[in-house]
Amino acid sequence: QLKRKYCEIEKDKLKENQLKEKIIVLEELNFRQKEEKLRLKENSSRIQNDVWKLMEKNSQLKRKYCEIEKDKLKENQLKEKIIVLEELNFRQKEEKLRLKENSSRIQNDVWKLMEKNSQLKRKYC
Repeated sequence: QLKRKYCEIEKDKLKENQLKEKIIVLEELNFRQKEEKLRLKENSSRIQNDVWKLMEKNSQLKRKYCEIEKDKLKENQLKEKIIVLEELNFRQKEEKLRLKENSSRIQNDVWKLMEKNSQLKRKYC
């Protein structure tokens, strides 16, 4: 009977030791999980910070893109204006040439009339 009692006590001690070991293992696991949770929080914080930086950069790029688009629009407007002015200049040159030709014809006509006038003067004088 004493042997049985002793055996039961030993079994209980063994169970107690196993439970103590299990508790130690679980506490270690719990500690590691807490460490991991903390590490994940730190990573999350860094990632969030990176996201904010990227959003800010994205915003800056959008502003820059808008500026570039505005500049392109201005450039195109200026090019159109140049084309219109060149066309106007070309038309003015054509008109000037036409006026010179007219002036030449008129001058020629004046010379002819003066010649005729001179002939008439000689004839009647």
